[in-house]
Amino acid sequence: MIKAVIFDLDGVIINSIPLHIKAYDQVFRDFGFGYTRKDFNKLNGVPTFETIETVLKKHKIKADPLAVTVKKERLVDHWLKEVPFFPGTEKTLRNLKAQGLMLAMATTVSRKIVHTILDDRKILQYFDSVTGGDEIKKVKPDPETFLRAAQKIKVNPQQCAGVDDTIIGIESLCRAKMKSIAVTTSFSKSKLKKATVIVPHIGKITPALISKFL
Repeated sequence: MIKAVIFDLDGVIINSIPLHIKAYDQVFRDFGFGYTRKDFNKLNGVPTFETIETVLKKHKIKADPLAVTVKKERLVDHWLKEVPFFPGTEKTLRNLKAQGLMLAMATTVSRKIVHTILDDRKILQYFDSVTGGDEIKKVKPDPETFLRAAQKIKVNPQQCAGVDDTIIGIESLCRAKMKSIAVTTSFSKSKLKKATVIVPHIGKITPALISKFL
């Protein structure tokens, strides 16, 4: 029986992917090359620092990846307030909470920024805990992100369902021994076939789906 649902942020609750691509493109153009959606998809779900380090090495650019990361994150922070929810986000959270399910957030975004995003949009109240990337040592597909979230709300991982939009996110949930709900906002259904359930977006996640399939 599922007692808790753990959500990723980017690509699940907020549609921030175009913003991240724009920020990456802007910082990389300083080095003479751009960054497209195709480039982003290859490393989608990988933390910013590791993405920048990988891309700089690929282009044989001798620059400090930390400095580039800081610049990129400042751009993202500046634009975040304009990023919209996916359709049905608040309704889904409200309905799941009304059914007695615990809700948690687990993301690579820093905890402080996550709190700001959720609070500004009046949905922080629905979450029993928030786990940010600054609290995690091992990134996806390692299961630490989701396991830490389950630990915070004191729910057995096998009684949790996680929601993610990436291939490595679904793999992380599998390794955590959790049920997985994939949303096809970033990848096609065929790429996310390891998931327990696949839906178009968060608005399609209902208490009935949780009880029927999970």
